[in-house]
Amino acid sequence: MSGSPPLAAAPMRSDPPESSTLIACLCAAWCDTCGDYRRVFESEASRRAGRVQFRWIDIEDESALVGDVEVENFPTLVITRNGQARFYGTITPHARTLTRLVEAALADELAPVDAEEVRDLAQRLAPGSP
Repeated sequence: MSGSPPLAAAPMRSDPPESSTLIACLCAAWCDTCGDYRRVFESEASRRAGRVQFRWIDIEDESALVGDVEVENFPTLVITRNGQARFYGTITPHARTLTRLVEAALADELAPVDAEEVRDLAQRLAPGSP
């Protein structure tokens, strides 16, 4: 493991919960790639403050929230818009990839996700969910 500080399980938010677009990163504290990618994710969250909500989720610390969603590789993103899952998948850990996905979400260019477990996760991530 690298010398980076451990990843906190607490959610990271860049704006108030009324934002209609959420970018959630599913990672793990033991994953070096996640540790490096977190800086990219936080930078994008800072750039989008007030327009997009960002949340960092440790899949082990928040396993009840993640539920039945299978995370096969890292980083994995879940993007929701107006409470609907619009993207789910592993991405390359580069700033430009994240920026393109966020821009596509804001332009409402991402199709709804069909996987039931991802739709359920989107509902659990919605503001006001327990």
